[in-house]
Amino acid sequence: MAPKENDMMLPIVINNNMARLLVATLGTGLILMFSACSDSAPELITAENSGLQVAEETSENTTDDAAGNFARQPAASSSAPGSTGSSSSPPSGEEQSIPQDPFANSALDLVPPQSRGDSPPPTGSLPARSSAELIEFIEDIEQRVAASDIPGLTHEDQLKSFSQLMRDRLQAAEQVLVQQHSPEQRLKAAHAKLDSLQALMLSTPPGSSANSDDLNALLNYAETLRTDEENNLRLAGTFAKLQALNIVVASGDRGAVAELDELLESLLTSDNPDIRLRAVQQKLSIMSQFIQAQIPGAREKLVEFADSVADDSDPRVVEFARIALLSLAVLDLRTGDADDPTQIVLDLEKILQKVSNAEDVFEIASTATIILLNQGHLREATIVRERVQETFQDHENPQLAAAAVELELRAGLTNFQLQVQSVMGGQVTQEESLLSSAEALLTTGEVGAPKLNVILSAAIDLEYGGHIEVASQIYDWIEKAYQDHEDERLAENATMSVAMGRLRLGMVGQAIELSGKTETGEEFDWNHYAGKVVLVDFWATHCAPCLAEIPNLKRVYEQFHEAGFEVVGVNLDYDAGKAIRFIQKEQLPWVTLLSEEDGSNPNAERYGVQAIPFVALVGRDGKVAALHVRGPELSPKIEEMLGDSLREPPAEDVSGTDDTTSEETRLTAKPERELALP
Repeated sequence: MAPKENDMMLPIVINNNMARLLVATLGTGLILMFSACSDSAPELITAENSGLQVAEETSENTTDDAAGNFARQPAASSSAPGSTGSSSSPPSGEEQSIPQDPFANSALDLVPPQSRGDSPPPTGSLPARSSAELIEFIEDIEQRVAASDIPGLTHEDQLKSFSQLMRDRLQAAEQVLVQQHSPEQRLKAAHAKLDSLQALMLSTPPGSSANSDDLNALLNYAETLRTDEENNLRLAGTFAKLQALNIVVASGDRGAVAELDELLESLLTSDNPDIRLRAVQQKLSIMSQFIQAQIPGAREKLVEFADSVADDSDPRVVEFARIALLSLAVLDLRTGDADDPTQIVLDLEKILQKVSNAEDVFEIASTATIILLNQGHLREATIVRERVQETFQDHENPQLAAAAVELELRAGLTNFQLQVQSVMGGQVTQEESLLSSAEALLTTGEVGAPKLNVILSAAIDLEYGGHIEVASQIYDWIEKAYQDHEDERLAENATMSVAMGRLRLGMVGQAIELSGKTETGEEFDWNHYAGKVVLVDFWATHCAPCLAEIPNLKRVYEQFHEAGFEVVGVNLDYDAGKAIRFIQKEQLPWVTLLSEEDGSNPNAERYGVQAIPFVALVGRDGKVAALHVRGPELSPKIEEMLGDSLREPPAEDVSGTDDTTSEETRLTAKPERELALP
């Protein structure tokens, strides 16, 4: 049976697993090309991948981890500005103002290892076969790819195997087309050839000579098919050329921009409603890409075109236009170009009245929910979330239905993280509201890994930020919620993390013991510090906040040492040699305890230290008087604890001396999770 017209838009061999493999191997530049041959619109052109003259990008375009936030990295199903797919984590040390998405996967779900130990498919010319045998061979390859049966031990090996499979498929299709065949066999072979050329273009690195050759071959064959006597092949050739031109445009070819625009304009006047719909979608998406790339005039052109089709006789066209305008409004709200969320709610209500393109509508609606939350528009975010759930929770697509239910949890966790940020930023009046949110999250609905990850991380941040009572209450709720969880491993992780948190909090008012070998190889004697005020500093050479505090520690040590103040470092580097070299280079004047040969540190384990920097101040009585005292708070606290024994005025606060880290960053930096959580 001949494929449907709109089936011609898709290379049938590229499934989700294969796409992830290609992206993992070739990098995110591939996503732009892949999307052009899917039901979704092409991906965002950025200033990096567009050769067109664009404005300089700002930090506003950096990746946000919250679900649905805009990302510089292209996303998997974007159709208008503001819609995204997966997001990636920002570089280490980069500030994050948007809460982390607890649902984001840390690794790609790649091709299952059914045949990874097999040898790659043979290369070379195919033996002489009849058209029927060649069609069977083509279908066998398609079935293998559809089942993710791609040989190879690594992503690179699998990609080579995939490329060879596509070349074998291409060769078989070409043989069918030049020998005796039936009309059905010709149709199948022509589609297989076009599809293989698309897949080969996607599986070679953008900009390489091989990619250029595959792209040219695709353009030439697509143009040939556009004049074919078979309607389905004409459609397939048209949309394949549309895909190829979109890729050329992304590379900055100005001539291709005009050719692509001419092709789109011809498709916009088509009598076939599906072709015209595809053209509208493609044009809106390309304009959206230009907006993301900050190409002058792109925004005005998108609004003008969307308005021109807003009253179209095809309701699907109207929906796409409304989605594009809504996406632009969400982007404006996120970037600060607009501050009134009311229009977003009104525009979304119009779209939700009759939904045909469910996936794109849900995506932009869920994006709007998270953006509204991040911008502090809680009322509007709640309205949008409730309407989205009402529309999609019983949807015939089970994945959309599940995502609609999940959106409530995602929004709740995002709001909770924003409350944590407020408390950590000094708004202590928000503590009660924060505790109410934590209790509600842990006592209602399903308690799974996403909740644990977010709320446990928040409790640790609050603890290290000095909000001890708040953190302690959250630890109690975590234990109660997870101690009898059906997932034994999750219950064990929660119980262990709470136990370690209580170890840390329980240090205050208790005597502590330290042991081990120092940087000189000698056994450490804790008794030597009896009767003194001691700062115990758990640190590592890879911990930026730890290193930023060292200049301040040195000056405070020098100022108060003769009055009875000591520092004991507890280094947590796995490589003791690296720590020793750093200590010698920086000429640290105090004793430092090193990790064991296996990289463990009994002192950290004894007191539940899961994140650094971790600082404990021990009084003259040998008991811990305070935790997490650093920066400008350190000197006054030492002065208070030394009391009458002071011989000199307190040291001037020198936080950041000889260090480029800002005071705000030093005081508000979250503890680094350098130690493995249980």
